Amino acid sequence: MLIFYTLLALVALRVILVLVAVAVLVGPVSRCPACFQPTVTVRRRWLRPVRGIEWHWCAACGWQGPGRCAATARAPEIPDAPAS
Repeated sequence: MLIFYTLLALVALRVILVLVAVAVLVGPVSRCPACFQPTVTVRRRWLRPVRGIEWHWCAACGWQGPGRCAATARAPEIPDAPAS
């Protein structure tokens, strides 16, 4: 039984290492890597527990794949116009 638990722990460790490597290697996606058109974020139920990874889909060419949450550019703040 000890051998079984040891092998089970090794398999679990391998799965964790693969998931960490994938999370590090997946880059942020805001444009399609195939046609460079903007992508749409699609909600996937199985990706809910994974923070920071989203599923993206390109309407132009049909590409779909994982990507990190792209940092959204904040609009610059415009100062109020002086009262005249």
